[in-house]
Amino acid sequence: DGGRFFSGPNPGVRAGLLREGIEDYAYLWLANGGAAPQPLEAALADPTALSVASSMTSWTRDPDALMALRHELGLYIEGSRDTLPTLSAGGDGRPRGDYRINFQDPGQTLALDQSMGEWIIVGWQPWDDEAGLGWYGEFIGDPGIALYGYDEVAGYDEAGRSYVYDDYGRDNLFEFALENGRYEVTVAVGRPGAAYANDPHNLTVEGQVLVDDEPTTDAEPQLVRTAVVDLIDGKLSFEVGGKSAMTGQYAYTFLAYATITAVD
Repeated sequence: DGGRFFSGPNPGVRAGLLREGIEDYAYLWLANGGAAPQPLEAALADPTALSVASSMTSWTRDPDALMALRHELGLYIEGSRDTLPTLSAGGDGRPRGDYRINFQDPGQTLALDQSMGEWIIVGWQPWDDEAGLGWYGEFIGDPGIALYGYDEVAGYDEAGRSYVYDDYGRDNLFEFALENGRYEVTVAVGRPGAAYANDPHNLTVEGQVLVDDEPTTDAEPQLVRTAVVDLIDGKLSFEVGGKSAMTGQYAYTFLAYATITAVD
């Protein structure tokens, strides 16, 4: 009867799922130091998992890179290698260098300062393989929810005055195809023309939390934060907005601009 379930010459879906489950268990057991996890105890992500996904909304979508990682993981499970493998993807993105992205209504012409390099204009376009940039999100295709804004306020340049935001406050993912390496990324969130004490902003760049459930104030209506990130999957990820831990509700995050600088 076992042959009917696990027929070597004719493996079925159930057999495939069983094999996958055994492999997953072996991997997770080894990644946890050769021990089973304990109930109700938090555990850090192992290097393999962390290289594939930085959060619940940002993960690698390259099937070839995932297949190569799975092969290396099999070598680790069988003992042919003694370290957990990490994913390596990319190669089709923009060359290493410096980039500036302004999030704005693409139909609006702004006098952006081009002295430090050309700005890449980004609205709410969905991810596009050819363009090598775009959004993933629940309402990015709805012009009544995926909105644009501009505040003509003294003390800010055009990049700071313009912004995009989700009117429902949902968490959205923006990705920018880029050659792997180390980069310094600076991002601005918030409306220069209004403070949002009851709408804490949230922003994560390549797994690093830059703005953590932080309201904006009259004294600081726009938050500018910088992080140094190591890109390994060929796509720089910006996770914007989402449900606020402080209020328990979805909250606005106004995304203005990002600058990307290659560093050694």
